[in-house]
Amino acid sequence: MPCHRRQVGDLDCLGDTSFITEYQRNIKNAIDLGLEASPIAAAVKELLSDGTIGFIPGRWEGTATELLTKLDERVSYQQYVQKSYPKSAKALSNRLRRDAPAMRVVGIDVEFQKSGSVRVIKFSPVNNR
Repeated sequence: MPCHRRQVGDLDCLGDTSFITEYQRNIKNAIDLGLEASPIAAAVKELLSDGTIGFIPGRWEGTATELLTKLDERVSYQQYVQKSYPKSAKALSNRLRRDAPAMRVVGIDVEFQKSGSVRVIKFSPVNNR
């Protein structure tokens, strides 16, 4: 079967893997652009990298209300007044659920747990749970 008829994973029939490398780079760039467009993902990345919130850098645990309070302290007024910025804990939680798969790709694991009547959000590095 000619090379042009094979699946994407088999395109190295000519010994050239540049297509697959470029394809993977494009996927990564698309994910990065999506996260940059999300006011929450950028703020969460900053919150986790900073380490000044009393937790181990890269890890955070708390309710959506607590997270929203922390993020509100960090974002600029211009970001806060954007229509896409969540103004409630429920909106924040919904946005995080949408951003979670992309955040995992860049190394941030987002976990939602329920303990009794309290719903907890946990952030941790993907490699170390």
